[in-house]
Amino acid sequence: MLKLTRVKFESSGERYSLLTGSDGLPLWYPTLFATSQLRNAAKAPNTIEAHLNAIKLLFEWANSHEIDLKQSFSTMKFLTVEQIESLCSYLKQARSQRMKSNVIPIRMANKERTRASLTQTKTVAKQTYYIRISYIADYLEWFAKRVLSERKIIISREISHLISLMIRSLKARRPIRSINQRNAPKGVSEAQRELLLSVCDPKYLNSPFSSKTRERDSLLVEILYRTGVRLGELLSIKISDLNFQENTLLIARRHDDVDDPRIKQPVAKTLDRLLPLSRDLSKRIHDYILRHRSLVKGANRHEFLFVTYKSGPHCGMPLSTSAVYRIINRVTSNIDCLSDLTPHVLRHTWNDRFSEKADKQGLDEAEEEKLRSYLMGW
Repeated sequence: MLKLTRVKFESSGERYSLLTGSDGLPLWYPTLFATSQLRNAAKAPNTIEAHLNAIKLLFEWANSHEIDLKQSFSTMKFLTVEQIESLCSYLKQARSQRMKSNVIPIRMANKERTRASLTQTKTVAKQTYYIRISYIADYLEWFAKRVLSERKIIISREISHLISLMIRSLKARRPIRSINQRNAPKGVSEAQRELLLSVCDPKYLNSPFSSKTRERDSLLVEILYRTGVRLGELLSIKISDLNFQENTLLIARRHDDVDDPRIKQPVAKTLDRLLPLSRDLSKRIHDYILRHRSLVKGANRHEFLFVTYKSGPHCGMPLSTSAVYRIINRVTSNIDCLSDLTPHVLRHTWNDRFSEKADKQGLDEAEEEKLRSYLMGW
């Protein structure tokens, strides 16, 4: 049974993902790949974890077909077209589907039936499928060359060509990425914005939030709406990032923060930036800190703005990503016309509002895009 885990090194604060076997020990080649090819290339922890998750799927598929990749590659027997077809069919399936169904057998004659059956099963999004194939292709290319070099086999032009054929065949099965921006996610409509602002008001009579967490939850939604910050940036905000005299918020990049107890640390993706806050929003954050956050047991142990209220050992700890999605879910499940709301939709909504404001103020295109890029953290 393979398991993907993330650990935190106490001395440095670094988060690191590991793919472990049934004995609980890290698998050698995936760990070597993640360390030498990803970590040493300064890839983010989430990127490393995504690579290992794809490799985990590769191992599950190979084990189910009793394919020993190391043995095959060491004898220069690389994946066949039929095997690649079967692997890609497995990668396309959603987790729930993989758990309840048998792995599709490798038979050339059944290829069309295999494809037809996938249309009746639950599959992952095209982007997820694309990433899985890409990450596995990177690993297989490295792994094939690594195994051969360990066997003291010189990688000749012919061998290199065979490896390249396998990788090209795999990548050729990636879905075509749409560049049609009309299909891109959009922000909420003007009517929905008015309702959303009502939800952000803790005094709203039909609030979807509980009375205990209403101040925190409605404030969290309002910050996402007013600033357009990413979810990771929201959860990494510290009290010291707020300047209540200047009404500003610093979005700081703090990868591997030793003071952050969360194993899966939310982080800012880009360089630091300073965001303006309205006077009303700045005052509301200040009041939340003094009148609500300060009363939560354990919250004074750290500076993170949003904390969990649930009693027990985690009370007062920094809020998790899953907790934010539960907060948003309270909105989507209780208010029909906001059923598609997500943190990223709120980011798109900020972008729409910025465009409207730029048009009203008559900003030229170059100035508008420069300011947008800075405020959005691009």
